[in-house]
Amino acid sequence: MKIFEPEKFLILVVDDVNKNLQLLSNILESAGYGTTFATSGQQTLERLKNIKPDLILLDLMMPEMDGLQVCEILKANPDYQEIPVIFITASQEQENVLQAFERGAVDYVTKPFSPPELLARVRTHLELKHTKDQLKNTLKQLVKARDAALEAARIKTQFLANMSHEIRTPMNAVLGMTEILLNTPLNEHQLDCLKTLKSSGENLLMIINDILDFSKLEAGAVRLEKEQFALHSVIKELIDLLTPQAEAKGIKLNYTIDSHVPETSIGDATRLRQILTNLISNAIKFTEVGEVTVKVANKSLWQPETTEELSSVSSAINKPIELLFSICDTGIGISQEDRQKLFKSFSQADSSSIRKYGGTGLGLVICKQLVQLMGGEIGCHSILGQGSTFWFTAVFDRSELTKLMPVERTDKQFIKLNQNERIRNYQNSFQEVKILVVEDSQINQKVILNQLQLLGYQADCVNNGQEALEKIGERDYNIILMDCQMPVLDGYETTEKLRQKEGEAGQRSTVVIGLTAYAMPSDRQKCLDAGMDDYLSKPATMKDLAVMLEKWSTLQKQQEENYPARAKQKLFPSVASNEFVLSQSKSPIDLERLHNITGGDVGIEVELLEVFVENIEIYLAETKVVLEVRDAIALKNKAHAIKGAAANFGVQVMSELAKKMENLALENNLEAIPELIVRLEQILLDVTAFMQELKRATKTELD
Repeated sequence: MKIFEPEKFLILVVDDVNKNLQLLSNILESAGYGTTFATSGQQTLERLKNIKPDLILLDLMMPEMDGLQVCEILKANPDYQEIPVIFITASQEQENVLQAFERGAVDYVTKPFSPPELLARVRTHLELKHTKDQLKNTLKQLVKARDAALEAARIKTQFLANMSHEIRTPMNAVLGMTEILLNTPLNEHQLDCLKTLKSSGENLLMIINDILDFSKLEAGAVRLEKEQFALHSVIKELIDLLTPQAEAKGIKLNYTIDSHVPETSIGDATRLRQILTNLISNAIKFTEVGEVTVKVANKSLWQPETTEELSSVSSAINKPIELLFSICDTGIGISQEDRQKLFKSFSQADSSSIRKYGGTGLGLVICKQLVQLMGGEIGCHSILGQGSTFWFTAVFDRSELTKLMPVERTDKQFIKLNQNERIRNYQNSFQEVKILVVEDSQINQKVILNQLQLLGYQADCVNNGQEALEKIGERDYNIILMDCQMPVLDGYETTEKLRQKEGEAGQRSTVVIGLTAYAMPSDRQKCLDAGMDDYLSKPATMKDLAVMLEKWSTLQKQQEENYPARAKQKLFPSVASNEFVLSQSKSPIDLERLHNITGGDVGIEVELLEVFVENIEIYLAETKVVLEVRDAIALKNKAHAIKGAAANFGVQVMSELAKKMENLALENNLEAIPELIVRLEQILLDVTAFMQELKRATKTELD
């Protein structure tokens, strides 16, 4: 324990009687304390302008300004309020003692006082003050260190974003021009050189992405998305994508999905693809003969056993599902000693593997951290010379809208067709799509315009956002490819101004696709927040560009064919003659999201709305039941189901209220929930009325 050192403390003694001052001085100084004195309240305040004592011994009864008044003034002043005050009083009245504590005193000593008792009380409060001061200083240091760490993390994040931009910009030109050259007549030697260049460029880009991902994970900057996705399609797409690599080595790539694995789940499909791509690619890389098999199974322990359980308040759709993914190969295997090195930064099985197979040694580290973010574990079983099985688990939410939401179309033919066939298909389908490229870099302009030309598109090009707005005023465009970082007017501000003009004119929204060389998690959201419809990270391959353009061109074409009136007006798709025209501001539903889901088919929209209303009615009824029995866990699950369903349909107010209800249930604070249920029921009535009006308009149109 630290030795108490009285000589380091200064005590101010306040008393209007000189005899008392002398007595207190002798007692304190004999114990080693430093002392100073004041004989009145006013003199005390004057003395404090020049000194800052560690403790004040204050007489209660003094002429002109008594001790209570002095203490009240001290505690109201931020400069003095932390100094402990001990009252010295001859009064035995309880009221005086209480008043002393009310004014902020920490203790009191009655006259005549015992010197040992006085010294004990003084020491106790000085030690408490010293401890308190140390804690405050420690807290200040911690706050300072935290702020420095946050600033360092911010600088690091900004540095990574800038480096990503600076590296990806030239990589966009290298890979883009290489891809364009590969579509020109070449002799065998030229073709071989360009394929080597393309492969090397792609490998460099993978290394850049690994380093960025590793840095973001280390900084805790990765946040998982929670969106509905088609789980089976993700697996099938990856197998289709990686099969050519396996076939090139003469090995088979197979997959099996257990029947208990749901078709759709809610989670981060992009990060799941990243993990699987890394593990499957590794398995192919380290396998020379045999096969690689991907297996997906349901690891969840809970399964509904009866019909009653399935339809109960805590129904199956509210239980998270844990899936087990296994990637088995017949490759070189890993020794037990080398397995200890797996999942550690910058390490691989051995130095010979580094020389033969290459790699940064970051892939498995990234996989491990992503798996942990998904609430799972990752591991490896292997026998040297026989093969390995890398496995991981991940937790997903069950999809509440499996039967409501159509599974996103996967163009497998696009993956399987060779590039020339894809180009011919796009040339035939989308020659009339009007595209504007907004890009300040002349190199990037050349790349993207050549890519578009090879895909069969014609495009105009401008150098910045200001020129883009002027060009849009002269001509209508279906799609705008918008660079985000530009002089004069950047892509974000340009898009915001465009959306403002469209809103004022009541026009439809032009599709804006952001193009950026930044690769941080917030970049995509920044694009969407600015009003963009989608996002492509540079360098964008022809395949990426083609998929993006086909997606939005097809959607626009379907909407314009089905509802030509929408080509110039941003209105609900309907027949203008029936005057069923609802603006977005009056609709309880995000109309654009509904149209995107259905491709503008009003019949499908009515059907989906009917199922949505039916499901929400059931959820709300069940919510009331679990509220009556005050089951907070079941209530949280019901709120989560409503939140997800409403978010998927774009009923934003309902989703936000359900989220609030979910949070209250998590805190076991159920008192405010009845009011939220009433508001949710009102919104459901609005959606129902909207649906009925849509049905009447559709029926009138058919008649």
